[in-house]
Amino acid sequence: MTAEQAETITARADATARAVIECAADAIVAFGPDRTVMLWNPAAERMFGWTAAEVVGLEPHIIPEELKAEHNAVLERVREGGHISFATRRIHKDSTVIDVRIDTSALVDGVGEVTGWVNVCRDQDGRDVPYSGRWTHTSVIRILTNPRIAGLNMLPNSDEIIGEGNWAPIITPETWAAVKDILADPRRAAPRGKVSLGGFLFYCRCGARVQYDTRYRGRKGDPGRVSIPIYKCLEYTSKAEGRPGPHVTMAASQIDRYVEMRLLDRMREPEAAQIFARKSETADVPKLRAERKEISDGLARMAGDEAMGLLPRAIYLDAAKRVTARLDEIDAMIADAGKIDATALLLGADDPADVWDRLDVTVQRQIIKNVMHITLKPPGCGCRNPDLTQLVRVAWREPT
Repeated sequence: MTAEQAETITARADATARAVIECAADAIVAFGPDRTVMLWNPAAERMFGWTAAEVVGLEPHIIPEELKAEHNAVLERVREGGHISFATRRIHKDSTVIDVRIDTSALVDGVGEVTGWVNVCRDQDGRDVPYSGRWTHTSVIRILTNPRIAGLNMLPNSDEIIGEGNWAPIITPETWAAVKDILADPRRAAPRGKVSLGGFLFYCRCGARVQYDTRYRGRKGDPGRVSIPIYKCLEYTSKAEGRPGPHVTMAASQIDRYVEMRLLDRMREPEAAQIFARKSETADVPKLRAERKEISDGLARMAGDEAMGLLPRAIYLDAAKRVTARLDEIDAMIADAGKIDATALLLGADDPADVWDRLDVTVQRQIIKNVMHITLKPPGCGCRNPDLTQLVRVAWREPT
């Protein structure tokens, strides 16, 4: 290949690259080593409102003040290679804030030196969860655990919250923290089949939990076949641990009715509110939020200083570790304060039975778990009218 041919091929490649950038549907913004804009394609003009002539050679106008530390941290993170994709916010020329997803990569020359960075931006328009035609378990959890709904900013590809955003939150930070804490509980495994009132909550006399199951009366396929919900000890299942019997197998409906009756009678007693009110001190949430904001703002400033080389990385990492530990403590206290005490729903009602009937079974289970410990005794062979006062032992818990 002659030098002239090589020059022609290079020119064609450059022209093709320019055409691709000019015709791209996504906004493409390139930054030089001084982090000023050196490329701004037509899609970027449409997305952000500024023309190339208004931004090239200048620091970008589109980054909110509170997100500049995030922007600098992302550029530094991809300096060694690879790319980062993250959801964030940017400012339009008309001052409106828009949701975007940005893919960031470093620009490297032939000898491996970083000569700048490139951002490929896509307008999210509120569609951060891929559309599937319906809400899914995964997409709902993803939304509920996103700190942005609480007006909080998070470092890309990290769980680190770096400050408050400039958009209106949908829920309070303490409610979001409580929801996230609940959803992260490993005990929230999706139950198999119908959720019962006492399954894996009530105990057999042997100390094992009971499982909700169904027993059938009649032959399979018979139109008159009847299903009977039951509670049976786990010693009758594959989870058996060899505990000594006898073990429980009882109709679930009569047990549920008796437990509900005992609970509601107890909630109607004059001293119930005093007995079952939470005794732990309530956290000063406004004070905790103010402390958290102060710490988060300081962490964001340190991240920006470290990204720009003003703070040694070792010092930043050591400080960030200590600060993050305190933020975790604050988040735990805020999360606890944001949780609803389900028992209070009954204590504050004129007639607890009216409230109880309207509650979801998962909330009913939580109330029982808070105030009762239920142990079941087997009625004995052939017993058709068991005395539930003798077979269902109720131990009352006191809240902490």
